[in-house]
Amino acid sequence: MNSIFLNRSLTVLFVTLLLSQSVGAASVDGLHSASIVVQNQSDAERQRGLRNALAQVLIKVSGSRSVLVEPSVKQAIQNPLRYLSQFGYANDKKGAQRLNVDFDEKAINDLLLNNSLPLWQAERPQTLLWLAVEKSSRRQLIGANSHPTTQAWIEKNMQRRGVPYFLPLLDLNDRSLVSVAEVWGGFRDVIRQASIRYSPEATVIGRLYPVTGGWRSHWSLINEDGSTDTWDADGNSEATVLAAGLDALADRLGRVYSTRIDNSRSAAMTLSVNNVSGVEDYAKILAYLESLNFIDRVSVQEIRGANASFVIIYKGHLDDVRANIERGRVLRSNANAQLSFSYDSLSYSLIP
Repeated sequence: MNSIFLNRSLTVLFVTLLLSQSVGAASVDGLHSASIVVQNQSDAERQRGLRNALAQVLIKVSGSRSVLVEPSVKQAIQNPLRYLSQFGYANDKKGAQRLNVDFDEKAINDLLLNNSLPLWQAERPQTLLWLAVEKSSRRQLIGANSHPTTQAWIEKNMQRRGVPYFLPLLDLNDRSLVSVAEVWGGFRDVIRQASIRYSPEATVIGRLYPVTGGWRSHWSLINEDGSTDTWDADGNSEATVLAAGLDALADRLGRVYSTRIDNSRSAAMTLSVNNVSGVEDYAKILAYLESLNFIDRVSVQEIRGANASFVIIYKGHLDDVRANIERGRVLRSNANAQLSFSYDSLSYSLIP
């Protein structure tokens, strides 16, 4: 799936298609791009916009807001032109002038890699969001075809952080399994059962409600392995409390799925893949392996029937390489073969 952030008119169709297949990880586009509101096209305002855009991209690519406190990152943000690919101006639907910026992917990734900072691959876990919001003393669930304003806020923040997500349909099937009261109460077992049809890699439960002087929220993240994490967030409006909660979610997902690559270590290994049925499968495997930041080079070693083997030059530790390869849901580890794997050979099956 190449495009993650669909406009709301396609949301229902998108989620319906997900019901017939495992969601798996999604390849997120636009990780090295940002759009910043600017007041004018002066040099000073452009420099300010470029610095803010670079900061936003570094958070998105690393999966962590704390990356901005690193000395190497602080220095980079003061010189955004070094990482720039292209920029342009455009007006958005509200008439605001925006500076649209694309940064050089290799330069951004090298900045993080060379300073042993976290790097989150473009293959990221699809996250199912169960959200209940209290307004005027009434609690409501946010679904794939309801509450467009709240949906727009969710989409804006998840796109800003590069997190692929979807909302439940809230059809008769969903409502027979889970109620707004159960989402509000964070009944994890009930919600995990209701989430089965969507096959998410991560499930989030959130509740938002007004308090004196602002808004408050409580969140729970249920990972694919069943582990959970909880946090609270406050804000002066529904939009700001939602942004704070989703920022904390992205940071947590980033900690789980990003990798700190030891750029000083380089090694070669053989990776064998079975269940390969034709040219398209070979191309799919090559494209996937070449998309992984810790892999420097991939070459075909041998093709024999439904089996193919590749020689890979990689950076870092083999355990990290294995974990990241399997997160993409393109290749599945051959468990029996891996029990006796050597540190120069790995075995996988192509997932249909």
